[in-house]
Amino acid sequence: MDTAEQLENGRSIGSEGVVGEPMLIHGTVRSSTNNEPIEGATVDIWETNGNGLNDMQDPARDGRDCRGIFRTDKQGRFYLLGVKSIDYNIPDEGPVGKLLKILDRNVTRPAEVHFQIRHPTYIDLTTTLYALDSAHITTDPVFGVKASLVKEFQRFEKLPEEVRRGYNDLRYSPAQQDQVAKKGIWSLEHDFILVRK
Repeated sequence: MDTAEQLENGRSIGSEGVVGEPMLIHGTVRSSTNNEPIEGATVDIWETNGNGLNDMQDPARDGRDCRGIFRTDKQGRFYLLGVKSIDYNIPDEGPVGKLLKILDRNVTRPAEVHFQIRHPTYIDLTTTLYALDSAHITTDPVFGVKASLVKEFQRFEKLPEEVRRGYNDLRYSPAQQDQVAKKGIWSLEHDFILVRK
């Protein structure tokens, strides 16, 4: 698997023509000891595209898509453009799929965005945020959903000033600009707390 590309804050993790509705993914990384922002943490983000596939599963994609690595700024912030994740089926042809069928369990995972956050003086954090509006939020076949990880993916016709403030350098592709103008944009915000080593 290709590693994710290091990107500047404000960049898109989706390729030109990526399937899905544009979503601003943003937040801060803070210290558990004093709630101070942590500068220089790496935030590795990956998600499915708008057809429910990771880039290596999607025959229409060639190379990295919907994943990237960002670094927090002096205020501990990270921000990027992604797509609104959708519910997706896990592969059901292997042993896990067969077991789920025997147990009469659902194979559809709720929409999610994955994060891995690292800093030399803090313990690594790997977690996932799930969409509150997912039809499968209570039936995740791998039992990954916890109440504290469920977030509202908010939809805006235009990003409100309080959300947009400080994100003036968002770099929309022409296709994303067109989508935002016609359909608006989604927003996922979360603050992460890291524990010192």
